[in-house]
Formats: sequence, structure tokens, C-alpha cells
Amino acid sequence: MSATPRLWLIALAALLGLLLAGPAPAQDGPLSPPDTSSPRATLKSFLHNFHEATRRWYHGETATLAEVPLGRALSALDLSGVPEANRAERSVELAFQLQGILQRIELPPEDQIPDAAAVAESGITSWRIPDTELVITRQEEGPMADRFLFSKETVTSLPIFFGRVHDLPVLPGEMAIPGAYDAFRLGPGPGMPAVLADWIKRLPPSAYRLVLGEPVWKWLALLAILLVALPAVALLSWLGLRLDRRLSEAPPLLQLGQPLAALASLLLTLWLNYLAGEPLRLTGQALIGATVVTEFAFFAVAAWLVFVLTNRAGAAIVHAQHRRPRSIDAQLIRLSFRLLGIFGILYIAVHAADKLGIPVGPLLAGIGVTGLAIALAVRPTMENVIAGFMLFADRPVRIGEFCQFGDKMGTVEEIGLRSTRIRGLDRTVITVPNADFSQMQIVNFTRRDQMLFNPTIALSYETTTDQLRYILARIREMLIRHPRVTPDPARIRFANCGRGSLELDIFAHVASTDYGEYLGVREDLNFRIKDIVEEAGARFAVPIQLVRWSRDGGPDEARIQEIHDEVEKWRMGKRLPFPDFAEHERHALADTLPFPPEGSASYRRQDAG
Repeated sequence: MSATPRLWLIALAALLGLLLAGPAPAQDGPLSPPDTSSPRATLKSFLHNFHEATRRWYHGETATLAEVPLGRALSALDLSGVPEANRAERSVELAFQLQGILQRIELPPEDQIPDAAAVAESGITSWRIPDTELVITRQEEGPMADRFLFSKETVTSLPIFFGRVHDLPVLPGEMAIPGAYDAFRLGPGPGMPAVLADWIKRLPPSAYRLVLGEPVWKWLALLAILLVALPAVALLSWLGLRLDRRLSEAPPLLQLGQPLAALASLLLTLWLNYLAGEPLRLTGQALIGATVVTEFAFFAVAAWLVFVLTNRAGAAIVHAQHRRPRSIDAQLIRLSFRLLGIFGILYIAVHAADKLGIPVGPLLAGIGVTGLAIALAVRPTMENVIAGFMLFADRPVRIGEFCQFGDKMGTVEEIGLRSTRIRGLDRTVITVPNADFSQMQIVNFTRRDQMLFNPTIALSYETTTDQLRYILARIREMLIRHPRVTPDPARIRFANCGRGSLELDIFAHVASTDYGEYLGVREDLNFRIKDIVEEAGARFAVPIQLVRWSRDGGPDEARIQEIHDEVEKWRMGKRLPFPDFAEHERHALADTLPFPPEGSASYRRQDAG
């Protein structure tokens, strides 16, 4: 049966009347430990110290003076079964419940409770209060070894035991404190400001009606706190994002919006945890629930803070080293710090589970048992992650480089943890899993130091041998003289007599790494080759069958004769450039052609300069 507000006020009045009758004599000095050498000593220590702590509280003495005997009373309990997250607040409630049980049951005469002599004589290791499940047990190991404490099982079952005897009357006795637990449960905690505490005491009786084990005023206070806390967290997050947007051009170390918002939210969760345990002094399941929620919120915000800080640290290192934001080194630094943040979050999760009382050992064992299944399930993802690191380490391509992979070409825009994104020639974004991309044959065009010029010139079979020699010599000379063609290897050879043409093969390198510039040089070379072929009076072969009805449009016999005479002069002067020009001639010809050609805008600018 729940205590009504009027009964609570009566119980509180009886409690104050009893406590104000006079202080109990002190048993120990302020630094002396409680006597727990036997079941009798443990029981007496708990009752005496708890009575003294309660008396000091309600006599208005300082919290420190009240906490000294309270600490001794709690030292008689094995609190190892109480979750660490709310152990401080929960242990005080358990002490009130134990005192409430002991003052409602018949305790045996003192001489029937084993003392130190009986323990030494009989080797007693455990003693149960008659007709109860309350057991005082000798601790076998740990810092409390050889001490007799109320057992772990007894302490964790105190709420159940107290519920069974709560409606029983309090038995008269020197250590009896009527209404102690009701006063503890219904009133505010010691952390409540005096003004608010006085206002709470003047609330109407309906505010003290119990709902789910707590008075109505505490539920209303919790609701008010949540109505303030939740919008506050949302506002802090919004302000952090807004501040970071305004500082987007600033160095990463100055972009403090989200870190400050996460830190403020972290302090807010600590404050909420304090409110639940001290000023409001929640009890029972309400305290456990509030503690779990606030602790979970604390660790969630801590994970947010760790993730934000690691990302900021990675960005700050990239900025400090003056690396291009989209370079592969910058990507690797950011990826490494992102993984560091993930590991930090995992550590926080494990610590949170341990703090909230979730057994981490069985959890890790379960992960080990299911590890194979998980590994098989995430195998493609892990392959992509490992392949991503291989791409970072081997560096076949970098961010911003143009490459060919498979049957596609494009510019690398991002190498991520799982996939690589490439901007295709048609401006679409191609996403390739890292595992597939790393196994492809990747042609990196950006890293070329030169570009290949390798056309095949097809001349008609009407071209004479001396015409061929003339064309080969003039094109070879042109390649050597051209300033954008590397002299070695710049060559042209009569490669083959094809089915419909005489084939000349050109192999040369254009000294450029820019594809657009290369196209301009290639165009200029093609123009000059065409001029040389036409100058020699030759024709390009075309894949058609030619039927000539007249000599109109045929070869220029006069020009052909001039070419023959010119080649003959080379032969007579021992200057025939076959198989190649002499070295002194190559040196004299190198870089003597104007490029860009005369008449172009670039040529005028060069001339003006």
C-alpha cells in the first residue's frame, strides 16, 4: 500500500520528534573504520551509524558530518551487485530499505548473534537473521576480505524484501526511525536549493501522491527538465552547424562550432545526471531508468565529440601541411583519422556497456562465436576497405588524375573507404568498388612525361621510289626541327607495302603532358606532313578503285622530275638521309621550325615579345 501525503507528514513529524529528542552517543572516531569482524558487530555498526547519519541530516548539520556515519553504515553492505552507473545514489536508498526492514522484524537477542569470539571458535562464515532471508557473509577475497557484510544477494534483493514488510508497523527500539524511508523517498535531496526545497514542502498533498513509486512533483520536475534539455541540445547542435558554415573558409582549428556544441551537450548530460540523483533524489526503478538514460546520452554525446574532434584533427593536419584538399595524401590523412574516430567510438561503446552493467565478457564471447558469420557477411565490405588502403599505399592514381580502367576513362575525384568515384568523359560520376578497381588494369594518362605521335601515312602506289625518299627525308627533318617533338626517338620509316598503299610509320614523342596542348601539336604536325606530301607531288592512298579516263588530274610529271633531281643531288653529295641524318645535321636542324606557326595568335604574341 502506497503511503499517502498525510501519512507521510505524520511519519515525518514522528521522525523529527524522535531525532530531536537528543543525539545518540558517538561510537567511533571520525577516521576509525566500522567494526565488521563478526555478524553481531556488522549489524550493530550498520544500525548505529545509519541512525547517527539520519540524526545529523535532520538536525541540520553539515552534509560532510552526515556522510561520515553514512559511509560507515554503507561499509556493512556488499555493494558489488549494484551497477556502478548509479551506485552512489542507489546505495543510500538500499541502506534506507535495510533499516526499514530491520526496524519492522524481531531481531534476536544480542547474545544470540555470533560475535568475534564465536567466529574464531566455530569458524562461522555466514549467519542469517532468523526467519528472514537477510544473510551476513564473510568476504573471502578482495579489499573487504575477512569482513562480515550483508551479502551481495541480500543487498540486491532489499527492494523486494522491503516491499513485503513496508505495511508492517515499526517496532519500538533505540534505533527505530519511523517514516525514514518515506521521508527519504518523498522529499527533495540535499542538493536542492533551500528556496526550492521550502517551496516543495509547501506543495499541496496531491503533489506527494505516489505514481509508479515516485511523488507527482518529481515526475512534473522531470518533465520540466526534459522540456528544457531536449530543445537545448537541438539548439546547441544548430548553432554549432551554423557557426561552422560561417567559418568554412577559416582554418579547421578555428571551426569550433560543432566541438563546442558537443562539449556543451556533454556538460548538460552530466548536469541532468546530477539533478536525478541529488536535488530530485529519485529512487527505485525511476532512479535506475533516469541514470541509464542520462548515462546513455552522455556516452552518445561523447562519441559525437570524439568523432568531430578526430575529423577536425585530420583536416587541421592537411591544412598545416599545405596539401591539396583532394590529393591522395589528404584523403589518406582524413581516412586515418576517421578510422581513429570509429575506434574511439567503439571503445566508448564498450566502456558504456560496462558502466551500465551490461556484461562485456559474454558480449565479446558472443561476438567471437558469431565472428565467422559476421566476417562472411561483411567480406565484400572488408575487401573494399583493404583494397582502399592498397590504393592509398600503391598509388596507381591520385585525386584529379585522368585514367583508363577497363573500357572507361575519366578523372579520379575521390578514393573513399569503400569505393572510388571517377568523373567520366560524359561528366557522369562512375562509382567503382575498391576491390574491383584495384584489380583492373589502370592506365594513368596524367603521369605521362611525353605523348606518343604514331600515325601511319598511306601513299598511293603511283609514288616513285625517289618521291618516297624525298618525303621520308623531309618528314624526318621536320620532326627533328620541330621544337615540341623530342629528337630521340623521332623517326619515320617505309614500313610496309600494303594491299592498297605504301605505308610510312611515324614514331615520335611530343614534349607535353597536357592532352589539349598535345592535340594542337599533333594538328600542326599533320598539316606539315600533308604539305610535304603535296610538295613532293605524291598522293595519299584512298580505299577506292580509281578508273582514269584521261590524264587530267594525274601526277605532275614535271614536279616528279624535280624531286628525282633533288634526291640525286643528295646522293651525289653523300647527303642521302638514309637510314638517318648525320649527327651534325640533326644538331643543326633541331628546334628550327617556328611553333606555333606564323599567322597564329600565339605566334604574334611571341613576335611582339
